[in-house]
Amino acid sequence: MVHGCGNRTLKFLFFTANLLTCAFGALLFGISLWAYHDENFLQKLEKVQEIHKEYSPELTQHQIGLWLLIIIGASIFLVGFLGCCGAICESTKLLVLFSIIVLILAILEVASIVLIIAGKDQFKNALYNLLSKTGESEDEMQHFKPIEDLFQCCGPTNETMIRYIENGLCEDELRNKVRFLFS
Repeated sequence: MVHGCGNRTLKFLFFTANLLTCAFGALLFGISLWAYHDENFLQKLEKVQEIHKEYSPELTQHQIGLWLLIIIGASIFLVGFLGCCGAICESTKLLVLFSIIVLILAILEVASIVLIIAGKDQFKNALYNLLSKTGESEDEMQHFKPIEDLFQCCGPTNETMIRYIENGLCEDELRNKVRFLFS
């Protein structure tokens, strides 16, 4: 049993922080699971895979990304739950397990950041190549129209902008207000 006002406050803050972590993990887990099992989302992904058969490995990575989000959400929920139970029950074993898992997650986070920084140029080049090929057919251009309207741009790259204007997919005001993703 915790004695003293400071210790009780610390216990309450630790419990609250872990409760919020647990809630965030449950939310991430639930939304990711819903997106994975949503028929509408899967149909759109399959439709894009039919149009871009050469990009099938990249689109498969989106499905893998959803599985990763499901796993990450469940892990965050578990860590938050262990922290909540450890704080309320004042269980040394649960708090040690919680600390070990948080340490492992911190190490994985640092490793992920290093990998992201190392692969930034490769990702940027792959994205540029993908976006450059979107202007090859009018059907592909139609898929980018909502994105253009949202970002108020005309074509994903400098090279595709001319094709978008020629096909009448850029409104007059957007032609004057073109923003380029890659310069």
